[in-house]
Amino acid sequence: MNPLPIRKYILLFILSATAPVLCFSQTGTISGIPAVWLKADTGRDTPTIWEDQSGHEKNAMSSTNTWPSKDTVINYNPALFFDGIDYNISVPFNFDQVTENSVMVVYHSYDTTEMGIWGSQNTLYKLAMLSTKRALGPDSVLDIYAGQPELPMLNTLIQNWTEKSETIINEVASLTVGGAGTGRDIKPLNGALAELIVFDRKLTFLEKVQFQTYLAIKYGISLEESNYVSSTEQVLWHGDNDREFNHWITGIGRDDAFGLYQKQSANVLDTTSILLLSAGEWASSNKENVTTINSGDFVLLGDNGAALQLNKSDDENNPLSILDRRWLVKASGSSVSTLSTEIHIDISQFPKDSLGYWMVIDRSGSGDFSVNNLEYKEADIITEDSIAIFQNMQWDTDLSGKDMFGFASILDFLVAVQTINDPTCSDRSSGEVLVNVVNGKGPFNFTMSHTSSEINREWSGGDKEVQRNLTHGKYLMTVTAENGQMQEREFVLILTDGPIVDLGEDQILDGKNPITLDATQLVPDSISVEYEWRSNFGFYSTKEQISVTESGMYTATVTDKNTGCYYSDNIIISGSDRWKFIVYPTTSNDGAYNASISLTEPGSVNMSIYDIGGALHYQVEGDGKREYQFRGVIEKTGTYVMYVRTPEGTKSQKLIVY
Repeated sequence: MNPLPIRKYILLFILSATAPVLCFSQTGTISGIPAVWLKADTGRDTPTIWEDQSGHEKNAMSSTNTWPSKDTVINYNPALFFDGIDYNISVPFNFDQVTENSVMVVYHSYDTTEMGIWGSQNTLYKLAMLSTKRALGPDSVLDIYAGQPELPMLNTLIQNWTEKSETIINEVASLTVGGAGTGRDIKPLNGALAELIVFDRKLTFLEKVQFQTYLAIKYGISLEESNYVSSTEQVLWHGDNDREFNHWITGIGRDDAFGLYQKQSANVLDTTSILLLSAGEWASSNKENVTTINSGDFVLLGDNGAALQLNKSDDENNPLSILDRRWLVKASGSSVSTLSTEIHIDISQFPKDSLGYWMVIDRSGSGDFSVNNLEYKEADIITEDSIAIFQNMQWDTDLSGKDMFGFASILDFLVAVQTINDPTCSDRSSGEVLVNVVNGKGPFNFTMSHTSSEINREWSGGDKEVQRNLTHGKYLMTVTAENGQMQEREFVLILTDGPIVDLGEDQILDGKNPITLDATQLVPDSISVEYEWRSNFGFYSTKEQISVTESGMYTATVTDKNTGCYYSDNIIISGSDRWKFIVYPTTSNDGAYNASISLTEPGSVNMSIYDIGGALHYQVEGDGKREYQFRGVIEKTGTYVMYVRTPEGTKSQKLIVY
């Protein structure tokens, strides 16, 4: 697993005598130029000079003409390696001449003893210093972002002197880099230093968050309790709203105002090194990644900190076993949904699984990991050291601003039904679904039936089938593979512009108290509606609420009187101590009939229709449900007997067609 470097960027400085502004692009600006800005990935063309990128020409130099002997990296970006030798690297910045200062630094110490990071050198009045253990200076406020002392750190130190020193011109006063400064018995840094930003004033809260966002994304260091905010003041990650997923926040993105062009990232505080995010194909460094990211586009992700263990859903209709750990993806920017990314994940840390893992993606970002709501993707590459690489991943394709993903054990047979379009009031048969056999051996046989309409289809085909001209309501899909494996999926299409009805989960009668059903829960007071209730045993009402004492399937329909739009929902009320079979009407002038069966426990049914002479006219079967409703038409007049066989017994009803 590896990620990549940054392009060289050109700094455009616009200096104002009153309010300096550092500007790099049309998309954002940085208010207030830093007094010193040292970046290990630029300004080091001369062996013993580290050029200041603030525009103030306060370059870091070595008085002994010695320099760290080699480079290292933090999150695929260069960093200077200090081996614990005092290189006397200093910057001509005099703390005696300021009343406030703010210093941000990214470093990585290689042992746990106290070492100097930066400090004031040869100052007469004001001493300031940051070590790996403490800060020195008055009224200091220190933000520390790191998990453990031996991991890379992002430190922000803001200091304020209550008394202003007289202006002193001291040619030798300076800021030491990689050491503690004047007269302190603290070892020089043994480790890496990637970036140092010094302000001669106190930063505003927004400025601090924006600079910390830049450093956090660039160096893969989580701001786990903070917002991430771009130069355009766009909140990329909300520390409070996204709190559940504030673990190992990792990001890529481009912000020209800061010169940020981070194309790949792995959170450097995550000692398990489980995940890497890359724009395009991963490379050995950020600089070598050739993928283009447009300025203002960002992809950030964080996980919920849960264990890497598999659990099956409590939903009996969901056969998936999914890792408890899930990831939230926040995508920002006008063109971010077209950015192709890679996810590298170390599946050697997952529970062993013979078929491997799917990445399962919830595009709504709501945390709905039900089988029909997910996209499924197998790894494009699995390396010898068990790194699964998922390529050509795009985020926020639905423009919701967020996605979630996790990992599920691959099943040898899995079917999902995904909604393409819900029907509308103006076109009630415009529903479309994709029947997706995610895994299995075809050809496949499909059956699809609406629970309360005459839509009933059968066909054979491949692993992806689109079904059109569907009305709203609940459907049952059954798919049978070539080897006889079978799966059932329920799905619901809603009228997107109709009044909403939700009767909740199925309920059970206790034999003593009636159950109250209310169709008004989600109907706004602003629209005028009509209510209609029916059951599969002939119950009818136009009230808003009904009191139920008999088992059966109850359907509520709410109609908007102004537009004619309507929406229905149904609920099964079970718990009767006897099973029922009813045919209505018992006499029919057009041959249409409804046959309803209610069992005390889920089971199989077989219904046969015979004429008076004993000839069989129709037969239908069902299995695994409590409630059944069969509708049909008998075209020939006469007297018919309808027989039902169930595990609970046999019953018959007479039907006269005239």
